[in-house]
Amino acid sequence: MDAFVYSFLGPEDGDCLIKWGSDILPKKLVRELIRTKFRNLSKLKTFLQEYSIRNKIQIEKTKKLIINLWKEKSPDIISELETLFKTTIDCKTITIYLTTFPMFPYNQDECWFTSSVYSRKADHLETMKHELNHFYFHKVFGEKDSRINGKDFWAIKESFCAITLSEEEVYDSHKNLRNFIRNVSNKAKGGREIYEQCIDFVNR
Repeated sequence: MDAFVYSFLGPEDGDCLIKWGSDILPKKLVRELIRTKFRNLSKLKTFLQEYSIRNKIQIEKTKKLIINLWKEKSPDIISELETLFKTTIDCKTITIYLTTFPMFPYNQDECWFTSSVYSRKADHLETMKHELNHFYFHKVFGEKDSRINGKDFWAIKESFCAITLSEEEVYDSHKNLRNFIRNVSNKAKGGREIYEQCIDFVNR
């Protein structure tokens, strides 16, 4: 599975740029992009180039770092997730967008996720493991479960990453669920069994 890295979440996906990546964009530019339905991206590209220079963001260096990291680590990450979830995902290639946004959106159907342009190597690796975990989770368990509400489904999805990221502590409100998952993952036969135990846990 190959990976492609793009400089910023934006030019290839206008809607996602406005929803997730507009924290650095001048409001006037955002309004113009919406008005023109993203047909003319020259001003956007110019702004992003100037922004990266002004803020000393080393785009090309970061892109090379992520590509090399992907080539080195992704086979083991994917193998571990395929073993856990007992499935494969439909992505022949993965697109990784660099973003300045503090949250990392992803789309498992379109096979892309984001990583912070400010991250260190170890952080990029953690992001890869975390976001790919979501891809496999959605492949097996979908987008919702009628037995629980959306908030609990989201909590299980996020907390599932604790299986392959033993030190991750992203959401304080999920601490008990993460600890539960770590405990049962040592005894369970796979992702489906862990998931069913999570359903019981959140329904207590």
